[in-house]
Amino acid sequence: SPTDVLSDPSHKFESMDASPKWCVKKKEDSPTLASIRHRIQSLAQLTKRLGVYTVGHMSAAGFEYTGNGDTARCKDCGLEVSNWRSDMNPFTIHSKQRPDCPFVYNIIPSSLSNEQTNPSERQSIEAMDSESVSNTLLETSLLQQVRRRTFSHWPHPTIPSSAQMMEAGFFNCNVGDR
Repeated sequence: SPTDVLSDPSHKFESMDASPKWCVKKKEDSPTLASIRHRIQSLAQLTKRLGVYTVGHMSAAGFEYTGNGDTARCKDCGLEVSNWRSDMNPFTIHSKQRPDCPFVYNIIPSSLSNEQTNPSERQSIEAMDSESVSNTLLETSLLQQVRRRTFSHWPHPTIPSSAQMMEAGFFNCNVGDR
């Protein structure tokens, strides 16, 4: 039954038959069917586990499995790690062992590299950062005011209320139900 398939953790997606059973005339690999099959194979690949973590999880940390046990390698810096345990965080290990890796450098905010600058430069940078935060907060406040004004003539006294709509990030355009 479908429930058995969903609850069976050993179920392999690769064995799924994507062809519809109810069709009288079978179309030979239509573009849509081929696209669906490709997507299923891609998802199956991302959820495949060669070790503790899925391929997708390791990829998010900059690693690719090498095919040799659970060994994973970064394609940017060449760092190889194996014998993964569930208490090991792939990105933390990557960033601590190779902080100069281009992949890690693109993920970690540049403010972390400020620790290497001298204290007077750091104070100047921190002052600019706090100024940009206050500008961001001001912009957010202005955006909320504008959003509130668009709901000044909200014609629906019931759910959802104008407050709920504003909180959800909507603007009212006062044209029908758009």
